[in-house]
Amino acid sequence: MMYNNNNNNSQGNSNILIDSKKKKVFYTLPFTGQSGYIIKKVLNNLKDDITFTFRKLNSLNFLFTRTKDLTPFDKNCDLVYCIPCGNCSQQYVGETLQHLEKRLRRHKYDQAKGNDETALAVHSKTSGHKFNFDETKILLFESNSRKRKIRKVIEIIKYNFVNFKSDSARVGSVYGSIFMDP
Repeated sequence: MMYNNNNNNSQGNSNILIDSKKKKVFYTLPFTGQSGYIIKKVLNNLKDDITFTFRKLNSLNFLFTRTKDLTPFDKNCDLVYCIPCGNCSQQYVGETLQHLEKRLRRHKYDQAKGNDETALAVHSKTSGHKFNFDETKILLFESNSRKRKIRKVIEIIKYNFVNFKSDSARVGSVYGSIFMDP
């Protein structure tokens, strides 16, 4: 089968498909609703070697591909995120309800002050490593707090992040093996 572009027709049907074995010609008609089925049936009965099919009419949707501005990366909230260590292959996984920008600011403060509140700060303090906050990745979005916390624990179990093991201690070993990659 091959397409033959024919712009000389009055209906604006420029795509013509020719079946080389049966010498059948296919024309496309704009779909206009129920009346289109009646027109198609009448036209298909005119000749055996001509078949009519439908195509979608252009709509205004192509003009409005993005009607809403994208949320800036650091203004996202209700998410699970991952911050890589700048000096080793370890990563920290966290979850937050607040804007990511605010949570990262707190992590930077904890790292600078050597606080023991998060595993990120402890890793930084004990190893002397600095986390690369510019390479932070959003792993997933979840607005339900309980589900978000569970998803964070699943990520910690799956990839053995630098997080405190108490984050995932309440998950039984049976469940832990389910989340591990084979």
